[in-house]
Amino acid sequence: MNRRLKAVLASILAVAAIGAIAPAANAYVYWANFGSGSVGRANLDGTNVKSNFISGLSSVLDVAIGSNRIYWREATGIGRANLDGTGVSSGFMTGLNNASKIAVYGDYIYWINGNGNSIGRANLDGTSPDNTFITGLIAADDQAYDLDIDSTGIYVTSFNNNRILKWNLAGTGRTYLYDTYPTTGPVGIAVRNPYLYTANFDSNSIGRGEWTGSSWTKNFVTGATGPDGMAVDSSYIYWSNSALNTIARANLDGTGASDSFITALSIPTGMTVDSLAPAGDLTPSPYDYGSVKAQGGSKLATFTLTSSGNVPLTIEGSSISADEGGDFGILDDSSCLTGSVSLANGESCTVVVNFAPNSVGDKAASIILGTNAGAKSIALSGVGIAQPTIALAGRATKSSLKVRVGCGSSSACTIGLTGSKVGTRAAIAPKTVSIGSGGQPVVRLSYSPALRRSLARGGRVSVTATNAAGGLAKSIVVRVAK
Repeated sequence: MNRRLKAVLASILAVAAIGAIAPAANAYVYWANFGSGSVGRANLDGTNVKSNFISGLSSVLDVAIGSNRIYWREATGIGRANLDGTGVSSGFMTGLNNASKIAVYGDYIYWINGNGNSIGRANLDGTSPDNTFITGLIAADDQAYDLDIDSTGIYVTSFNNNRILKWNLAGTGRTYLYDTYPTTGPVGIAVRNPYLYTANFDSNSIGRGEWTGSSWTKNFVTGATGPDGMAVDSSYIYWSNSALNTIARANLDGTGASDSFITALSIPTGMTVDSLAPAGDLTPSPYDYGSVKAQGGSKLATFTLTSSGNVPLTIEGSSISADEGGDFGILDDSSCLTGSVSLANGESCTVVVNFAPNSVGDKAASIILGTNAGAKSIALSGVGIAQPTIALAGRATKSSLKVRVGCGSSSACTIGLTGSKVGTRAAIAPKTVSIGSGGQPVVRLSYSPALRRSLARGGRVSVTATNAAGGLAKSIVVRVAK
């Protein structure tokens, strides 16, 4: 595709990526033929090419697969048909502010509005359209160009700013995952745990990075020519080459790239794939429990397994690995483990894991769910801390006292003060003392004038040592005679 045509398509964000994988009678690659106004289809091995699988359309820019239908963006809005190409409805959804890129996930269809300033969403049956599901995207900032969605969120490319962004499924919590400048031009995007892939128009490459926002590689696959739409399944990465009128394909590790996987097309832009395979994501990943009291404390965390394939996802077992001290445990009433579990596309179950450290120190393990789509794992971490200790280390006087403080870990202890007949200006010093694990030094606490006057009147104070990391506390009461 030449730059002029690219600019025309860019004005209406005419690039698309993978739609959510969903149930289908067979497995196919689909693409939007912008030049011929049609939707094309071929087998996953590149055979049985039907460039005009659905024809007679206008300005087709994108395709996405739902539970039992194929959707596309055209001049009149969003059209749809049955997966076998029958039941074509060009006017399925209209009034969408010049929708361009579309995606389907779960029970919703999503689209980019106008020049990428907002993202809309509606039910799959077309009801309850919301053109302002996500707003605040402007050309000078982060104009949306393409999007893909899975159980972890909504991923968006910003071609004008060379950025990749993410929102949660509620449309809130914008995160800047990557800044891919310079000369990248990310257009199409596809997500599959644990990576996201982008079609980089300016650098003629396919990029890859972890969906958590790390390990970005701009030239994961090189030699792409005018890449546009993106798709990915359990075996391959696919992209449309609008300049060559082809669909390209590479292995998931970036090897074996071929620009001529499917040829002789008509300006292919958006594309998708509905490979027959189970798939799913276990989130959040990784997970840090933070600090928990050793030998007595515990903290629960809930993890969600969501099916994103067009074959039901089944659970085959669970385990905790590398748990040397037995600090982590899976609860038996986790919904993923109660009987035979089979998750259709978009359905989910949960696993609850308890962290109860048996000793002080850093802890690590992994939760592993065996599924028919392979093992799904999450790295777990946490810290076991001991409760602080505090005791008088001598007789309290009217000007100061001495306490022996043990923080129970390498974190600092904060010394707090409460009590009766204590004015707001009453204070002790120091208020913070850093004590290493196992240390129990004696700390001299000096009274402020206000505190001395309070104690002289028979005031009673409680001195508390609090571990800054875990919020564990220990107190003693001190009273000084008049």
